[in-house]
Amino acid sequence: WPFTVAPTLEGMQAGLLQLVRILIMISAISIILASNTREQLISGFCFILKPLKWLGVDTERFAARLWLTLHYVETQPAMVQGQHFLDFVQQTLSEVTSDSEKEHVYIQWMEPAFSYWDMGVILLMMCLILFLVGV
Repeated sequence: WPFTVAPTLEGMQAGLLQLVRILIMISAISIILASNTREQLISGFCFILKPLKWLGVDTERFAARLWLTLHYVETQPAMVQGQHFLDFVQQTLSEVTSDSEKEHVYIQWMEPAFSYWDMGVILLMMCLILFLVGV
């Protein structure tokens, strides 16, 4: 390379590996969002995070905030091409704070049923993790 700082083979491999990890994560998230409803997604998060209640994590509050975030993302209009970001933020804040169109939303989700298949998959995942860690 004609520069004093040049990429190494190991650095290129590590960067490519990180890029592949990010692409896999984005595709997994898009598959999950496409195949589940919002209620199923939030119920799944509540179910997965339920053991963290022992540590003081409020899973219902997290689920409500996630639901509101997804709700506001879906209800916001797409940004107009050429509009400045600060104008968009100011318009969004004025729409949120206006009292004329307040809507009451009631959130209700059902916890998924826990079957023996689920317990078997969790046990299999724990065994794989212990095997990979080398315990």
